[in-house]
Amino acid sequence: MGSIEKLENSFKNLIEQIRADAITTLQLDRQTLRINKKKEKKRGLQKHTRTSRKIENMANIVKLHFGMLSSLLKESVKVTTVAVDPSILSMLDETSWCEFFHAVGNVTNLSAFEICSQNEFGSKIEVSWLTKTLQQSMNLKSLRLCNIELLGTKQEFAQFDDALFILSCSTLKKIIVQETLIPTKYYNLDRLIGSGLSKIPAMSTLEDVMIVHDKLDQQYVDVSAETIQSLCKIPTMKRLSLNGFQFDPENIAGIAHALAKPNSTLEYLNLSCNALQDCDFLIISYALELSSRNRTSKLRGLNLADNQLGCQAGEALGAVLAVNSTLTLLNLSCNDIGNVGGVAIAKVLFVNDSLKKLYLKNCSLGDDVLKSTVASFHYNSKLEQLNIENNNPTEKSISYNLTRQ
Repeated sequence: MGSIEKLENSFKNLIEQIRADAITTLQLDRQTLRINKKKEKKRGLQKHTRTSRKIENMANIVKLHFGMLSSLLKESVKVTTVAVDPSILSMLDETSWCEFFHAVGNVTNLSAFEICSQNEFGSKIEVSWLTKTLQQSMNLKSLRLCNIELLGTKQEFAQFDDALFILSCSTLKKIIVQETLIPTKYYNLDRLIGSGLSKIPAMSTLEDVMIVHDKLDQQYVDVSAETIQSLCKIPTMKRLSLNGFQFDPENIAGIAHALAKPNSTLEYLNLSCNALQDCDFLIISYALELSSRNRTSKLRGLNLADNQLGCQAGEALGAVLAVNSTLTLLNLSCNDIGNVGGVAIAKVLFVNDSLKKLYLKNCSLGDDVLKSTVASFHYNSKLEQLNIENNNPTEKSISYNLTRQ
């Protein structure tokens, strides 16, 4: 069976399933539509002509069936999740895409919407299309935007903010924005979320927010204080991930305040890949130690991997772990913790009874510190996993990745 026939059969199968209310997840990607990722080599004029005709035929099939699928989607009562890879449907015109986003917004029980491009250069999406979906969705709980470029005017982005704000005060609980570009003359990347929440963050229902900036040439971008303050004021926030940003003292203070407040609901904090230094983390660690002593901390996971932390951060974490009873996961990989910081952590593992997973990959730890850390793992029965890979020990007998059976 040729690729065109496979594509047509895949669309027909999806259409029949939606018509029969037989699926809860509509996934439009290469695997579902059976589109071969390998590029055909062009050999001569005859081969080039055949390839051109083939692409044209595929485009016609996609446009025809995509329109039928959009029409049926509006009437579906079983579909709860829609995930689309726009890079494989690049032959669609603006009208087709607009109708599709409108149809997604009309799905009665839609709870999750994902737009994730597998194209290394990303895919362009008009923000007005996305706004239509948000304005019409009554039950949307999760929104994920990955590797896309949002296009639009200043007014269209303002309308997106309004739609996002309304949803975040009613049903929306999870937002993931990864490697997504928007016109910098209107907003910074983080303000795609922040400006929609800063109006009345106390009314938000959000529980899980992830904003990931892809560092090009190791260049970090500034995150606005407005965004940090808005996110930290959300009373229902449980998981917060901010990666690839440059924090200023005001940002750090906002995070510390969120950790120290008595009614904090934060359970997982991911600050990896942010060029954090010891002076930054000391402020955060003080808030963690304070909430731990007061028994108000609910933090279970802390990811600080791939920053610029040193021995002072290691010592500060040792002090936190000595009084903390909630942290079960700590990731310090790819930081220059060194022997001084490593010793502080290794010692406290003999008394801490909450930590279950500890990652210390590539932390510049010497043989003696590694031996002590391994000994603490064998002594502490609550510790289930210890990873100390890439610390270049001279003794071959030291195990790198320990897991308790």
